Parts: sequence; structure tokens; C-alpha cells
Amino acid sequence: MKTNKLQALTFLFFITLSLHAQKKVVNGQIITFKNITVENAKITVKKTKHSVFSDSLGFFSITCDLKDKISITAAGFKSKQIKVKNIKDSLNVSLIISGSEEDINLAMNNGHINEEERNLVNKHFKSGQLYSLGFTNMTDLIKGKFPRVNIINDELIIRGKNTFSNSNNSKPRNGALIIINGTEYRWSSVKSMIVTNVKDIKILNSLEASRYGAGSGNGVVVIKLVDE
Repeated sequence: MKTNKLQALTFLFFITLSLHAQKKVVNGQIITFKNITVENAKITVKKTKHSVFSDSLGFFSITCDLKDKISITAAGFKSKQIKVKNIKDSLNVSLIISGSEEDINLAMNNGHINEEERNLVNKHFKSGQLYSLGFTNMTDLIKGKFPRVNIINDELIIRGKNTFSNSNNSKPRNGALIIINGTEYRWSSVKSMIVTNVKDIKILNSLEASRYGAGSGNGVVVIKLVDE
């Protein structure tokens, strides 16, 4: 009987130790518009309800398990939820202003944005946020702004354009050329961009697209980013 009790206690000890070992301190930073820090944002582990707040530089530390879901909230910003995929990685979270300049005032009144950064936030908001208002990622932005554009196999397909074939009879290229601030990019890289960094998007075809040379036969998507 004593042996069985000892085995049971030993088993419970290792289970408890294992569960405790999975809990780690995750570090991160809350920002908006790429480099403006968000102070006093609330970071909450959904399972345990444990919460902390970001400091004056947007940094935070919170204890959680791998695969825990963490929610980030701050007045004037859209709430965000992320999943902890790697305990060792720092969580860099970018929040988006909810929708109007009144939300910027709300964020300031709640201590999330300081007075010195207000003008910079307003500048970014007016130049970039309005274009992407209502969209949370690049895929939704493209589909919402341009219904005639499909996204297939990591390419932007403009309906009505002819497929461009290579001279060596290799696999035809169907996707439009993507140009960001004068440089060609692939959709696989573009789709992960922060949507609030986009100032404007234009779809070019025919004569307008031809100035970009080879590969423009399926149209050109020109993306302009918010000025640094």
C-alpha cells in the first residue's frame, strides 16, 4: 500500500513539474504605425484571465503556456488576438486605430498615446489609415478595393487579362506585376505587409502597364506606401 501511495505521489509530482515547466514568461512590445509605442495597453491570457499592461515604451512581460491565446486591448484601437507559437520569440504587436480621429483622442485620453506623438499619429492616420479603413490585412484590402482581382496560387489575377507565356514555352505566368515604391515584389511577400502602411493602390493595364516592360502583359498593381 505504501509503495502504491509513493508511486502515485511521484507521478503527481512529475505531472505538476511538467505543467509548471511549460509556463514561461513571454516578452513583447505594443506599437502602432510601425514604430509608435502604445502605453498602458491591456494584455490578457484568455485561459487564465491573467493580465498585465504595457509600459511607457510599449513593452510587457506575461506568464503563459505555449499555444495560449493572448488578447490585446486599448481604448481607441481595434482589439487583437494572437496565439503563442514560440515561447522564446518576442511578440511584436501592431494595433490599428479603430476608425476615426475621435479614436485617436480616445487613445490619448486613456494614456495610450502621449502628447508628443499625437501629431505623428495624426499624420500617419490621415495619409494611410483612411485608405485601409475597414481592412485588417492585404488580402482583404485587395479583394475589397478591386473585386475584379482574384488571388490564385499566390498571384494577383486581373480578370479579363490574357495569360502571358514565356518564349521558352515554360509554365505560363498568369499574375499581374506588383510594384511597390518602384520595386517589383511577389504577392507571397506583399500579403504579410501591415495594411495601414498602404497609402494608395492602382491597377494599370494596356498602355499604362506597358512602361513596366516584360511581365506587364497581365496588368500591373502599383502600391504606394505611407511616407516614412
